[in-house]
Amino acid sequence: MFRSQAVLISAGILGLAEVGSGALVWESTFDSSADGVVNAVNLNTNKEMIGPASGGRLQITSWDITDYTQVDKAGRPLGADLTGGNNSFSGLYKFEWTQLEQTQNQAWEAVGFIGTPYGDFSTRRFMGTTLRHQKFNNDYYVGVDLFAAGWGNTSPFTLSGNNFYLGPNAVGTDYQLAIGYNGATHVLDVALYSASGTEIARTTGDLDIAYPGFATESPSFLFNYLGWSDYNATGDQPTVWSVDSLAYYNDAAGAHNAAAVPEPTAIVSSMIAVGALLRRRRS
Repeated sequence: MFRSQAVLISAGILGLAEVGSGALVWESTFDSSADGVVNAVNLNTNKEMIGPASGGRLQITSWDITDYTQVDKAGRPLGADLTGGNNSFSGLYKFEWTQLEQTQNQAWEAVGFIGTPYGDFSTRRFMGTTLRHQKFNNDYYVGVDLFAAGWGNTSPFTLSGNNFYLGPNAVGTDYQLAIGYNGATHVLDVALYSASGTEIARTTGDLDIAYPGFATESPSFLFNYLGWSDYNATGDQPTVWSVDSLAYYNDAAGAHNAAAVPEPTAIVSSMIAVGALLRRRRS
């Protein structure tokens, strides 16, 4: 009797966690191939963004380019067109960096939701983050910015986050990156987590406040891929990823909930709720 109740409690907790984590639409795990990841824009003649898939990981090379028109963008198609005006969505990357900038010069890249057509510039049709990589002495740092770009007269929006300390072992360490956008509130939320779900860095902003004209222009923010983009900033510096998985959720919080360590109070609340249900059933 005790054993069956324990199983029910565990199943109930997992069920509650699943309901709270949002709806997973698809996940690429790269077991033997690029698993749906394709070139969205392929104009950078200096490199191929999509590398080999091996050992359940996919190599991705982004570049801080010198010409914003010579851009590569790659990702997996979402399966439907989304806009910044109407839709909520989130994406989760599980990965390690195998090559990072080795100087204090920042190497930039863009990571998130990509829109085509008319996305053949580094600052068009994008919703997510620009990551700024640098190394000082023996330690790596990353800046986690908000980055949103449509198609129109309004300039792309960047809200700079702080430079976060990653330490001397950032290369080869597993991380998670979650990007979420709420179509009702127009809040963009980006966070970097450890592999175990500890939050390392987070930047959140209301685009209606931070981005002049966003409410009017938001329908032109069209997205149909989740992936990576070259970015034109300091110029001619690569960043290389080894991606363990890429996942797309159809709500703003799903990716963050899947990445983050559950709060102890939430686990206890779930146990209490399931325990109360079991007591009602016995009575």
